Amino acid sequence: MADDDAVARGKEAAAVHDQWNVGVVTLLVVLTFYCFLLPSPFAEAALNYSVLIYMLCDIAYHVAVPHCQPNLLRLVTIMLHHAATLLLVLHPISYPGHASWTRHAML
Repeated sequence: MADDDAVARGKEAAAVHDQWNVGVVTLLVVLTFYCFLLPSPFAEAALNYSVLIYMLCDIAYHVAVPHCQPNLLRLVTIMLHHAATLLLVLHPISYPGHASWTRHAML
């Protein structure tokens, strides 16, 4: 019975995460295409900081609600992916001359 409750809680947490992701990832996709269509320092900065904020929020969600992933291996791989992405996006934020790199990486 306890295992069934844990599975149900995990599925509910995953559903909340997925719903949030749909909205945020849609925004990131729109910003990415905007950067390709009308590149500007403001658009590039908006994309870079949006990716940064998304990564920080998603890491925080996974720390607070680790059971949103089906197993520890999935949680660890997602956290490693997010940490690597976070470090990568800090480069174009630190060096605005490279700000356009993010739109290419987002593809």
